[in-house]
Formats: sequence, C-alpha cells, structure tokens
Amino acid sequence: GQTGRIQREENGQTSAYYVLDNHSKMTIAGGTIYNNSGDNVNGASLIRNIGTQESAATLEITGGNLQQDNFIVVKNDDYGKLTVTGGTIISKNNQAIQNWNDAEIKGGLMDGQVITWSYTEVPNNAKMEITGGKIDGPVMAINYYSNNNYGTAPNVIISETACITGELGTYTYNNGVTTAIKDLDQAKIEVNGGTFGHSVNDLYLSDNLSAELYSLSNDETPYSYYPSVEA
Repeated sequence: GQTGRIQREENGQTSAYYVLDNHSKMTIAGGTIYNNSGDNVNGASLIRNIGTQESAATLEITGGNLQQDNFIVVKNDDYGKLTVTGGTIISKNNQAIQNWNDAEIKGGLMDGQVITWSYTEVPNNAKMEITGGKIDGPVMAINYYSNNNYGTAPNVIISETACITGELGTYTYNNGVTTAIKDLDQAKIEVNGGTFGHSVNDLYLSDNLSAELYSLSNDETPYSYYPSVEA
C-alpha cells in the first residue's frame, strides 16, 4: 500500500549516517522516510545516492514523503543520477536536495533549499534541470572552492512548468563563507521558462527572454518571462 514508514529519530544534536544509502538503482514510490538528527550545521543526509566512475547510481523519486528538517534530505553525490517526478521532499532549515552530479526535477514538491554544487575533485560538470514541480525555497548554483582552485561551474537550467517561490542565486563557497557572484563561468543559472516568487536577475535569463510579466492573479509565483511584451 506504500504507506510504510522508515524512521531513525535521534532526538537531539547527535549526528547520524544516512538512513538510505544507494550505490546501485533505487526507486522511492511511496511511504515516509524520516530523520530529525543534526543541528543544521552537523548532521547526515536522510538519503545519499552515490556511484563510481565505472558504475553510476540512479535514484528515482516518484512519490512518498521524505523529511529531514535539520540537514539534507536527498544528497545526489558523485556519479549519481537523480530524477524526481513526484513526492514531497521537506527540509525546513536546510537543503531539500543537494546535487553534486546530474539531477532532473520534473514534478513533486521540494520544501527547502535546492542547490547544485561543484568542486575540483571529481571531473564531472554538476548539472540540474528543473522542468516541472514546485520548489518552496531558493534555487542556487554554488562553486565549492577547494585546493586553491574553483571547480567546473555548476549549471542549473530552469524551463517549462517549473514553479519556484524562492530567489535564484549563484555563489562561491570558500572556508565556510558563501559569496554571491555574477560570473557565469564559475556558477550558472539559465532561465528558459517557469514562474517565480521573485523577480529574476537579468543575468540568469536566456538570451531570447527580455520581457517580465507580473501577474496580479498569482500571489505565490507572479513573475514569468517572455521574448517580448507582445508575447
């Protein structure tokens, strides 16, 4: 009936390792997966998806309720492929999805930060495509500064029926400090469509979008973008 519950509840600040740790192929279609350990700085992701250069790991989320309020809910790690088409992924204080490799959001509800990171150690171009679903939180691309070098630029592409209530932003991360940047060679967001809760920086709009619409009938995500005012 897909109504089962997987739960590890630490009741405090004690860090714990992953509740689910996928190295092969996994589909989550229903039920509840829950953990409340961590303090928003130290903790463990609820779910990790990690592969190797020889064998990628794939995680598909089509349904269910996944929640870890004080740390990361879904960590798509090195050589991982993540696809979200349904379900609810909730982190009230942290990242609903942390992506280091290849992710696609086609549906579902993400309540929390959705961040694509890159760094130098793995020669992968971290990418996320958001073509649908709803994200109640910010969407970011962050370049993790490591060994005195920035990694390959993380890339977030937003299009079609994506609905994002939070702000978009590109950043670098160095020695615990996150800094906003406008250099798309270091971190990139490209908007080709969708609706937004905040006005999108022109820097992130694709070249064919030059007109902003503010809709009085949409209280949550009133901003959308078109090739012209006529369109």
